[in-house]
Amino acid sequence: MAYIEKLDLLAIGSSIRGGSGTHPIEEVAKLGLWDPKEEKKIFETIPVSGAKTILSLAVTFDGLLYGITDNQKVFVFDPERREVKKVLSLEFEKPLEVSLQLGPDQKLYGLAKEAIFTIDPKKDQIYLIGTPPSPITSGMAIRGWKIYYGSGPHLYEFEIPIAETKRVD
Repeated sequence: MAYIEKLDLLAIGSSIRGGSGTHPIEEVAKLGLWDPKEEKKIFETIPVSGAKTILSLAVTFDGLLYGITDNQKVFVFDPERREVKKVLSLEFEKPLEVSLQLGPDQKLYGLAKEAIFTIDPKKDQIYLIGTPPSPITSGMAIRGWKIYYGSGPHLYEFEIPIAETKRVD
């Protein structure tokens, strides 16, 4: 979930996966908008065809919603117009759940098993900014200019660099 302050709405990403012994009732992951005042869903769409799970959602400084899916896509959703503006390829395998956040410089930061990356919402460009010493298994928290994440039982700290180091197309 992500709170869209500008519209006072919650964005909710779904998954077709359930617990053990369950069977999917949907074929693809959906994105919904929830009105907490009315206590009801007011919009639903399929942001990325073929995605089974929306792993992470984050809102930018100007109110756009970014999401990452299990099929390594990043979508940009305009909640005011209620439309998917763009779908980008994420070149990193195994993006993690709940691992996309707005950083102190108004860029988005995310985690995949073998990558720490940033998304520049002004350019819709994805940049690799770090490779972890061991596979990332959980995360994330941003405090100041540092990203915290887990690898197994270990907690790591990564300092956000001033400039992107490698652009991913």
